[in-house]
Amino acid sequence: MVKMGYTETNSWSINEATHGTTMAGTKWTLAVQAFDTVGIGSGPVEKAQYLNTKALGSVWSSPLTKLTVPSE
Repeated sequence: MVKMGYTETNSWSINEATHGTTMAGTKWTLAVQAFDTVGIGSGPVEKAQYLNTKALGSVWSSPLTKLTVPSE
């Protein structure tokens, strides 16, 4: 499963509200791409999709180490 995130700041968080999954025990592989423009869309997913398909950004980073959210 691939999910996109979007931020107009220098930080971003994974959480159940934005990614719709149970967090405990979930493994994630993260890759980052940077843009020098703001995305167009009604929400973060639409803005990320716009930038990914319509704007020239940096190359994707190498995938970061898989993270596992600890069980609660």
